[in-house]
Amino acid sequence: MVRSLVICLALMGVLFSHVAPAQADWDSFWSRFKLDRKRMACWPEPFNEADRKLTVAPFERMVVKGWQRQTTLGHSHFNPETQSLTEAGELKVRWILTQAPSQHRQVWVLRGLRPEDSEARIDSVQQYAARALPDQPLPNVLATDVEPAEWPADYVDAIDRQLDASIPAPRLPNPTGISTSN
Repeated sequence: MVRSLVICLALMGVLFSHVAPAQADWDSFWSRFKLDRKRMACWPEPFNEADRKLTVAPFERMVVKGWQRQTTLGHSHFNPETQSLTEAGELKVRWILTQAPSQHRQVWVLRGLRPEDSEARIDSVQQYAARALPDQPLPNVLATDVEPAEWPADYVDAIDRQLDASIPAPRLPNPTGISTSN
């Protein structure tokens, strides 16, 4: 019993000899306390701007991707044999260069089946842009794999014709309150 008491006291002596005296750093505690109190008093104002940016970021990306799709030339804008612009392609390039918002005036070209087809398409767009608007700098022409949302013209024409055929003939309503007898 005495032996275990001596061992216990020796162990406690060794343990306590390596422990530094506790220091209460009250100044830093109270300065941190005051800072936290001020932050809580103005919450959530400091964090609103970051939250707004994070909330709007996906929409900004959607706008950029939407304009990319809108300014992409698809397969129907190029001649399949020569990869030169068709009339529809020329009109679309002209629209992009003159009507699209200035920050979105770059032309995206859907890649062809072969790399040389893609290069020929890009070259065709640059040549047309140089001819169509000689006083302006050449636009950025970039290749993409994102297909534009487009329908064949004959399909759109068929829909328009069916719509026109389904519209009833215009007619005036029967007059009310007017007597037709003399």
